[in-house]
Amino acid sequence: MRFFKIVQDAASELGKAFFLWAEEGNPLMSGDMDGGDLSGWLVNESDAARFDSIWRKTELDLPGEFDDAFCIARWSRTASGEVKIWFE
Repeated sequence: MRFFKIVQDAASELGKAFFLWAEEGNPLMSGDMDGGDLSGWLVNESDAARFDSIWRKTELDLPGEFDDAFCIARWSRTASGEVKIWFE
């Protein structure tokens, strides 16, 4: 869960929340953390509660307004060893 918190913190810095769909490879496995590139929806915080209520009912039939929110959360390590997340 530590990795996912880093992803959510990166989303929060953008005023957004990340809703996970699947892991997309590029595994991160270390003694204290597991993760990988993740696909999902990067939704404005103001829309997060509404998105969550819809997504919990039927993640495969989301309103078209959220199509552009689907993205990949990618990770890498900085020179100092910290995990950095960006969204594509």
